[in-house]
Amino acid sequence: FESGLALTRAKQDLRKTTRNLRQLTRDESIVGVTDLPREITWTLEFPVGDAVQTGLHYRTDLLIAKANLELAHLGEKYAKLKRWPSVRFLTGTDYAFGPLMQAEDFGFRAGVILSYPLYDAGDRKSRIEDARSAVRRVRIQLWQAQDQMKQEVEDNYASVSNQLDLLHIAEKRHEKVETDFAIAREQFKEEGIDDLEMARIRLQYFQSVQRIENLRLEALLARAKLLKNVGVSSTEQITAYSNKGAEEKK
Repeated sequence: FESGLALTRAKQDLRKTTRNLRQLTRDESIVGVTDLPREITWTLEFPVGDAVQTGLHYRTDLLIAKANLELAHLGEKYAKLKRWPSVRFLTGTDYAFGPLMQAEDFGFRAGVILSYPLYDAGDRKSRIEDARSAVRRVRIQLWQAQDQMKQEVEDNYASVSNQLDLLHIAEKRHEKVETDFAIAREQFKEEGIDDLEMARIRLQYFQSVQRIENLRLEALLARAKLLKNVGVSSTEQITAYSNKGAEEKK
């Protein structure tokens, strides 16, 4: 009964983890473990600083925040300009009165009338202060978004590194468990061990397999979260951005 209950919980955890992985990777074709790569061949070949810098370059919300800051600066420059004169265009026929008060037609005329206010009751100064306040507000929002992104990337980078380490340790241990299981099967055929001992070794083998599968899923899930926080679709993009930065420094 306890084994059956543990199996049910393991299946539920597997479905939940697979669903989360499908949502993060946006790959609806992932429906089970068999759809995932059997071996974890990727490693973190870039430092966490390069991941943060890549996020600053690719994250959509940060790009939007930077664009908003540029717009706010333009608004501040516009507010600092001199008072804008009002412009009015005049078209029509012009007349003048000659002797004996008779109108004389000068024909069609067109012109521009400019009006320049001598006093604006502090309106210009108020607009400048409002524009400066908008710049400060947007800049703070950008800093907050950058700090949050940096924290998320650093946390998920550490999570990926830990998961990969745990997976590699479990794979090394599984090699010995697999060897012991193969030896036990041969001994069981020759009646060197009884059914109870064989069942114990078989259980250890399947528990080791399940542990590796869980660690594989956790590693893939951690990588998907890292890529989401950086704003890219693969670790190769981070490595390429890192290599590009190294070449520019040279």
